[in-house]
Amino acid sequence: MESIEQQLPVGLRKLLLASRELPFQETLDFRLLEEWADGIPLFSENDPTAREWMETPVREIDLSKYGYGKILLKDESVNPTGTIKDRASWEVTTLYRDFARMMLLRHGSGEISTAEVSRIKVPRFTVITAGNEGRALAQSFRKFNLPPVKMVVDKNTHPKILAQLQSLHADIYEVDLGAKELTPYEIREVSNNRNGTDITSTRLFSPEVVFYDWHVFESFNQKPDQIFMPFGSGRLSACYLYWQKKIVMDYLYGNPRDPRLSKEIDPREIMKIDLLCAEPLCYPSQADKLHGGFKPFLIFKDDDMAAISKFGFSGRGTEIYNISEAEISEAYSILRQEGVTCEPSSVAGLALYIQKFKAGTINPEKRILVINTGRGVCVE
Repeated sequence: MESIEQQLPVGLRKLLLASRELPFQETLDFRLLEEWADGIPLFSENDPTAREWMETPVREIDLSKYGYGKILLKDESVNPTGTIKDRASWEVTTLYRDFARMMLLRHGSGEISTAEVSRIKVPRFTVITAGNEGRALAQSFRKFNLPPVKMVVDKNTHPKILAQLQSLHADIYEVDLGAKELTPYEIREVSNNRNGTDITSTRLFSPEVVFYDWHVFESFNQKPDQIFMPFGSGRLSACYLYWQKKIVMDYLYGNPRDPRLSKEIDPREIMKIDLLCAEPLCYPSQADKLHGGFKPFLIFKDDDMAAISKFGFSGRGTEIYNISEAEISEAYSILRQEGVTCEPSSVAGLALYIQKFKAGTINPEKRILVINTGRGVCVE
């Protein structure tokens, strides 16, 4: 049998340096469909009384002893694998539940025969990951007996991080991601997933809408004037921007407000919130989960964010900002001293706050919310 590398088009062979795959059945059966259909829980999409995700804590931290002001810190490190990526992995997991229920419905209605079901390939997902998203998916997929997630990792991934990923419920493909920006087709090819789905590029399940929607409402309900967050894949900021605009548009046109938004909040206040997104000034960076120069398929880029702000759907300060390694180090040190579980990538929002405070552009009267996205796979 040909190796994965030998099956690739000639132009892609040199990009795939190594691969490791775990065994899993290739085609469907009713045992698997029923297990997914009944075993993956069903929650309400937006009912606060039937939450699909636990609310993560917010604590006030007085940074005056470090020379700064007071902030609110939203801590995503309490999630199952320690990062905000668990929220996104849950949304992908539920796709298997919905797929299984659909297949059983189609079989029950006589549209698909038993023989046809047994010939259908098990759906597989590929993700380009620096570690945390892949780990969250792998844990969730293992819990519900889903096929191993296919992780595409860069050839320069630190050996300690690679070793952690190789211990997971995952197929691993080491790829030279710096050689070229891969198309969705190429991503599926290098991960031996020609008939599957690439999470990195797909808009199938509207990642800007659902990946972090509950997190966004939890943050909005804190009534912040400014929210500081890391900018990595862009998924988190895209979700904030989507719901910021959606809430305002629903108010403008008299649509029902989302029940997750606190009744105490005037929707008109949401459009005033500044979303300050932080990424390293240069790479390589200690904030290694923020993807460096390879950021494929961004939903909102710099110009898009500027346009959203100009049209009044977000605050005037909404923008992507560069942060220095010195500020990243300082932010990481401060949160560690405060007993917060974090890593250099997750503290980028605080690093930006520190940078702006030093520049004298932080208004002490503003209510500041900083997002700690948590600590996942790390070199330390």
